[in-house]
Amino acid sequence: MTSTKLLDPTYDCIFKAIMLDKDNKEYLKKLISLITNINIKYLKNMHIENVEHKIGNKKDKILKSDIIVTVDNHIINLEMNREYYEGVKEKNSMYMHKIMGEQMSVGDKYRDIKIVIQINFDNYNKFKKEKEVYEFIMKERETNEILSEKFREYHVNLEYIRKKCYDKKEINQLERYCMPLVIEILEELEEKVKGDEILESVMVKMTRLLEDKKILGLYDAEKQDRMIKDAQIEYATKLGLEEGEKIGIEKGKITVQKSIIENMIKEGLDYDTISKYTNISIDDINEILK
Repeated sequence: MTSTKLLDPTYDCIFKAIMLDKDNKEYLKKLISLITNINIKYLKNMHIENVEHKIGNKKDKILKSDIIVTVDNHIINLEMNREYYEGVKEKNSMYMHKIMGEQMSVGDKYRDIKIVIQINFDNYNKFKKEKEVYEFIMKERETNEILSEKFREYHVNLEYIRKKCYDKKEINQLERYCMPLVIEILEELEEKVKGDEILESVMVKMTRLLEDKKILGLYDAEKQDRMIKDAQIEYATKLGLEEGEKIGIEKGKITVQKSIIENMIKEGLDYDTISKYTNISIDDINEILK
């Protein structure tokens, strides 16, 4: 039996192509409803927004969300996290708080701020208890009083859902609606979504992506870019560690950091990439290199 491999939805270009397709709007609404427990009727008039956040000043970093939808009193941001790295959780939360801050302009009232919901699709499992979705809110440690009802953050555990689907365990409705994000083979997905019109429509759209030259070009470029960056980071990190060993602990942490950063720069890595993989802020990198 021949099998057809689908384009990987954990890549940004494919995730967006699926979620932003106007014919998949019912799928997007259903997925949001299942994750957040928002009544699907409330999502009837949701609108897709510009994914680039406003820049407050020249020092602000340009942030681009994967998908932002608005509906009545809610702003919902959806992000695909293909790989885990130190700081990814903070990055996700930063998007949520950035959206919250963007709502305020001269004359706006705090009580009129919309509820911001952050939905993260994690292609890995980094929380203690294995389950399909985690909900985070800010509350007092002892009294459990919620600080604000204006923001919530969800993490969907795609690794856990993928395992359940392939182990052929009983799945719930949310896990079923995540199948297009975790099933790799078209024929397997076709069998699993049979009988559900919304999921069948998504599968058809995913099949058409296999023949979309523009999408294929973006997909290949993103895969190639990730491969190059991974190779650069691995090699640069190795060089940095080797240099760190030569310098020795006695010469201090700053000296070692400087050597690692310089080697990474020589390998062509930009400051954003260096900051992400060393967990050193760009301001501190500039200070270390003085």
